Amino acid sequence: MLVCRKTGDLVELDFPATPVTSADASAELCEALGVTASFVGASRFDRLVLVNSEGLVRALQPDFSRLRELPVRGGIVRVRVAGDRVYLSGPAVTVFSGLLVKPS
Repeated sequence: MLVCRKTGDLVELDFPATPVTSADASAELCEALGVTASFVGASRFDRLVLVNSEGLVRALQPDFSRLRELPVRGGIVRVRVAGDRVYLSGPAVTVFSGLLVKPS
C-alpha cells in the first residue's frame, strides 16, 4: 500500500520497500550501462548496480536503447565501499525508462 501525507504545501509519498537480493551481473546490463559491476541486486522490478569508483557513477552514459530491451523497469548505480559490506555512499545515478538523473 502506498501511504501519502500532506506536509505543508507538499505531499510525502512513502513507497513500500522492495527488498534486494543478489543477482547475476548480466553482460547485457553491464554493457548497456558501460560499467563493470562489483555487485548487482534485484528487486521485483528494478536493479541495483554497485561499482568501485565514484568517477564511474559521475561519467555514466547508458545506452538507453539497449536498456529498454531488458526485462526491468529501471535501476540505480551507486558506489560500493568497505569490502564485503555494502555501504551506499557518494553520488547515485538513477536510470528509468530513458531518463538519466545524475548528481551535479
